[in-house]
Amino acid sequence: MEILDDIRIWASDISDNSARVLWLTGIPGAGKSAVTASFARELNDVGCLWAQFFISHNQANTIDPAHLFPSIARQLADHCHDVADHLYNALKTKRSLVDYIGSEQAQQLFVAALQVASSLSPSQPIVVVVDALDEIEATQLAKTAKILAQATAGLPHNAKVLISSRTENIISAAFNERHVKRIHLDTSDPSSARDVKLVLYNGLQAIVEDYQLERATWPEDEILQALCDQAAGLFIWATTALAFLHVQIQRDGEECLDDVLIQLTAEGMKDIDMLYQGILQTAFQQQDDSWAWEKFRRIVGTIVILREPLRLSALAELLDLQKPGTTKRIDLYRFVRRLRPVLMVGAEPTIDENAVPRLHKSFFEFITSDRVHDHWRIIKSDAEKNLVLACFRVMKTGLHFNICQLETSHLRNVDVYDLDARVNKAILPHLSYACRFWAEHLRRTTCEVQILREVHDFMYIRFLNWLEVLSLINQLNIATRVLSFVGKWTEVSCYVARFYLIKALTRITFSTKMTLSHYLQMMPKSL
Repeated sequence: MEILDDIRIWASDISDNSARVLWLTGIPGAGKSAVTASFARELNDVGCLWAQFFISHNQANTIDPAHLFPSIARQLADHCHDVADHLYNALKTKRSLVDYIGSEQAQQLFVAALQVASSLSPSQPIVVVVDALDEIEATQLAKTAKILAQATAGLPHNAKVLISSRTENIISAAFNERHVKRIHLDTSDPSSARDVKLVLYNGLQAIVEDYQLERATWPEDEILQALCDQAAGLFIWATTALAFLHVQIQRDGEECLDDVLIQLTAEGMKDIDMLYQGILQTAFQQQDDSWAWEKFRRIVGTIVILREPLRLSALAELLDLQKPGTTKRIDLYRFVRRLRPVLMVGAEPTIDENAVPRLHKSFFEFITSDRVHDHWRIIKSDAEKNLVLACFRVMKTGLHFNICQLETSHLRNVDVYDLDARVNKAILPHLSYACRFWAEHLRRTTCEVQILREVHDFMYIRFLNWLEVLSLINQLNIATRVLSFVGKWTEVSCYVARFYLIKALTRITFSTKMTLSHYLQMMPKSL
């Protein structure tokens, strides 16, 4: 890709007057993440990549800006003992530095750490990559961009930061600085068209080889150019169309190829939304019942709102989705295979229990907007309700006393020699997810009788077992935040919820003689 040459020149320029930041911008689907990932691999191969932070709406710990500088700092420390010493001293002085993003956090965990690294390798670029900055939590984006812009202004000459994002006004306002160089991925530029054409050509050749098609001269120039014209420089259009071709050939054989190409090159299909619509219509063309649409909304809705990606095996257990009137669980793997072009962006071709669904942000936005037919539209509040109920169901069946069957309670977790093996066997990924994120989903719902009953039962019956699991998976520190979420949910939702929650808490007494008064100190004052 030609744009990589420009980025390489920027990274290698470590003169005093060089731009410390390169801001890579582009419209959705232009290939920003592909460029940053490719460049990060290059840097890693030559030892110049010191840290990377890839932000994704499906990864809760990446969209929280409080994790940005601590994550980078950890990687810098792994690179260099002197940086680790600096960070140890900084955190020893003020442990709360890791809790919230701010100027002091940026200075100590980012700028000062890079200054230490720079002094040890003054003649070599020290590069940090931050991808998809625009996917940071919306309410925190302006603040994060401002702090990042101010922090990078004080970097040493050989410290370089590559940041990619959409062209958001609030990011533009923060990055309008002399030390920031901007490169825009213009999909109308001839170089973008050439890059996309190469992706399409290689992808079509791979299809010929994978399915042993008897088409020695395929694709013909006119077909390749027609697809390239439809893509209009958008990498996401090209990769989605290629994945669609794969799925259709797997389903219907080579004879469908010409029809699919006609569909892809039809008027109006250039719009990425229309491509997504066409893929959904094709996948559901022989299904016209309410359950088919409900199944789609339940599965895809869950993927949309997951706080971290899950393998299909864990997702199947979390959903435990069955057609009404039956006891047989739906075939999630078959469902995902049919919709692979939109559910498995950038994934390996094999769809098995270890596959992890990933949505491109453009499909995420399409499927949750009013641009999509009601059959497929994901109402996030409905998805949150379904998922929090699924979390409660999983905890109801999965939580129990001494879940790891420890022989004694007189040993600390760190002193149990085979604890990791016991945890992996007893606390499966879907149960771990439910224990860590149920409150995240709860706070995005409204108070309904069904949910209130589940909260009430959880606090009465499973609360201590939940704390046990959090301790075993080294996540006990989230308990305070979870209880705060629950307190705020009851405050916003209804008085009855607050009443039942407090009533449940009065029944909780710890064997360690932690009384209710001690416990209530963890609760928000609104209770």
